[in-house]
Amino acid sequence: MRKPRTNSWRPRIYQKALDSDHPPTTPSPKPDYAATVNLYRHLLVEFPNYAARRTYYLLGFCLGEMGQDAEGKQALLAWCAATLRPLDPPPPRPGHRHEPGSAA
Repeated sequence: MRKPRTNSWRPRIYQKALDSDHPPTTPSPKPDYAATVNLYRHLLVEFPNYAARRTYYLLGFCLGEMGQDAEGKQALLAWCAATLRPLDPPPPRPGHRHEPGSAA
């Protein structure tokens, strides 16, 4: 029976070393999403309205996985800002007339 993979991004050689009798004492290697990060940045510059919310989220995720926490947080903050919508004004109350510029 095949053993389930614990982390799909870990290189197989490192996973085999973890499973051996003498596992490594160094931390696991960080994934390298540099090409993916560059592609997402290019998409955001060249096509700012095309799937920007998803792109910011994926960019933040990739940067965070690579250990670039500050940049990842900035991308996720941009994702949050891109997903927010302006609040709709409350519906008028029955029997009240709303004057422009006055408090409701």
